[in-house]
Parts: sequence; C-alpha cells; structure tokens
Amino acid sequence: MKRGGAFCICVIGNNGEGKTTYIRKRIIAWKRGHPNGKVIIHDYRDDYADLADEFIDSEDEHWALRYADRRNILLVLDEFKIIHDLPTKTKGDKRLRANFDENGIDIILAVHSPPELVNYYGQFTQFYIVFYTKHTSAKLSDKFPEYDRLNKAIKLVNNYRTRFGKNEYPHFTRIDVPIEGNKVKLINFDDDKLEQLKKR
Repeated sequence: MKRGGAFCICVIGNNGEGKTTYIRKRIIAWKRGHPNGKVIIHDYRDDYADLADEFIDSEDEHWALRYADRRNILLVLDEFKIIHDLPTKTKGDKRLRANFDENGIDIILAVHSPPELVNYYGQFTQFYIVFYTKHTSAKLSDKFPEYDRLNKAIKLVNNYRTRFGKNEYPHFTRIDVPIEGNKVKLINFDDDKLEQLKKR
C-alpha cells in the first residue's frame, strides 16, 4: 500500500492511555514542517484548542466535503466514531478519501478500537500507534492490511498493561505498527517484564 507524501495514522487506545499526548507531539512536529499549513481538528474534549487553526463540529455532516479539496492541511479526527455516527451519512467522505493523498491532506485518527475504522480509513491507514485498549480479537483480517500484526500488537500491549499496570506520564506504553517496511517498534516497555510475559 504505497502512497505519496501524505500520511494516514491511526492512534488506538482507551482514554487516559497516552493518545492525546502522542497526538499533540505529532501536531507540533507537523506544524514545524508545514509553516504554511493548517491544522483542522475534531476536538471533542478541548484537548487541542491551542494547536488548532480550525475546528470540526461534532454535528457537522458536511465536514469531509468542506476539506476534501483543501491542500497542505492536517486533519486530526479525535473520537472519530462520533462524526461518523451522525443521523445522516457524512457528506464528502468518499471524496476526501479519494483526494487526501494527491492533495497532501495528512490525517490522524484517534479511536478506541480498530472496528471503528471499518468502511472508512482502514484500507488507507499506513501506521497504527497502539496503546492499551479493551479491544482484542475482532475478526477484521479482510478489512485491514496486515491486521494479524496489528492484532498481535494490541494483545501484547493489553497483556503487558494488565499485568504490570500503567506507566507514569509521559512514559506511556505503546507499539508502533507500520503497514509496510519496518518491523513493529515497542515504546516504553521494560525488557525484564517482557521476558516474564514470554514465560507465562
């Protein structure tokens, strides 16, 4: 699934497990690299008010259409499921998905579990950032590239977090799962504790 310059990243995890901290860092880095770009955010809990140039309203069924033809923007879709649970289907969603690579529309999705991506951006996501999530075993292998690798990462994070507890801020445990190329990368895991998990 090779794409051009734009990226689509999915950040998976329960509330309070590090998603917001990670996304804020990504936004800051993006703004440094795109001084003329705009950051547009669905900011359900007001976590990014200081970083956004524009906001997406949770009840705006036309948000995707509004941004499908824009260029040099970063869309941060926090609590992504909310803006796809509107009473009427989101207008322009297919157009946005068709254009985001060519138009340089970078996308960061934040969800609690992979099933929330089905029929939306699962096939376009290049990179998963996996924090602790209650989701473990949905049968989605036909919906997502490299889903087995993603599911293994989810299970490892969950097992580690369940056995050893939550790391202190900002050292949240996560696994970076690229769809192509490099192997998964474990962040803030203790090697001795990983060995203990292997022996179980």
